[in-house]
Amino acid sequence: MKRILLLSATLLMLLLPVGSCKKHTYSPDAGTPSGGSGSSLKPGDGVTPVPEAIDLGVVVGGKNVKWASFNLGASSPEQFGLFLAWGDLKETGPGYRMPLGASVTLPEDRDAAIVKLGGKWRMPLKEELEALLDQCDFAWDMIGTVKGMRFTGKKNRNSIFLPAGGFINGVEHRYINEYGSYWSSQVDPVDYPDAFYMWFNLKNGQRVVSGNYSDRQMIRPVQTD
Repeated sequence: MKRILLLSATLLMLLLPVGSCKKHTYSPDAGTPSGGSGSSLKPGDGVTPVPEAIDLGVVVGGKNVKWASFNLGASSPEQFGLFLAWGDLKETGPGYRMPLGASVTLPEDRDAAIVKLGGKWRMPLKEELEALLDQCDFAWDMIGTVKGMRFTGKKNRNSIFLPAGGFINGVEHRYINEYGSYWSSQVDPVDYPDAFYMWFNLKNGQRVVSGNYSDRQMIRPVQTD
């Protein structure tokens, strides 16, 4: 009799759902389990090198903004990476003339950092580039023969190096080792269809302005907690 009861209990356990023992699988560059509730992390293209997220102590809107350790399409801090027209995913694109509407920010399928890196990565907002200039000390630096700007967080003294890779206007690659030019993800609604970007050079300083969306510039991705 005991043997029959034991067999019955074993069969019942095999038939019960085992959802409480379900295992999560983790994406290679995501901080939360894939398949978890509420997850909206993108997979990336699986080819573009994924940088480290560097905490410079830059805070925007109460959120800590972390910066990629190298440019989109690069694999080390001194490499320029991809030169993309605003809103394009390939270096041969003409640029994206975003329709005027409720949003001034690129849609996710036009944000090269989201598409290529996935995870929490995206292109920086205009105010995040402004915060980088405001909440960091910066000075010209070199890695090997590549000149650029080193941004050092005022709060924690962590730093990143942004190479002065110039930009590409038409077919001409201009101001290498003299000028850094980095896209934001936002269009300028006043000077439409220009888009905001950050520039720096040794002679004239650094600021966030808007410019021709068809110019090909570098991208330094960000993520927020």
